[in-house]
Amino acid sequence: MELKLLRNKKTRHPLRYIVLGAVFVVFVFSTLIIITSNNKQIKSKTRELNAIKNELQIQQMENSKVEIISNYSDEEYLEYVIQKAHNELDYVKQGERVFIITAGN
Repeated sequence: MELKLLRNKKTRHPLRYIVLGAVFVVFVFSTLIIITSNNKQIKSKTRELNAIKNELQIQQMENSKVEIISNYSDEEYLEYVIQKAHNELDYVKQGERVFIITAGN
């Protein structure tokens, strides 16, 4: 007499594979969305950092100008103030003539 081992054959339901595949696809897409979102945030923060670095560089240049001006002697400082008033504030020295050009583009 021959003994046969009977296997308990479980039928594999195709629905199980469909559900697992759907879960996997959802996982992959959600991971891609998160990665894309993070990349956008990184780019945005990098732009902000570069803008702040530029502002810092400008401020350091202005600070160095102020440092140089603070070391001027009284005569140099007076000349600097007169030059600034003349060039930037349009002040005129006594005896200077002012010409206003009215024709323009």
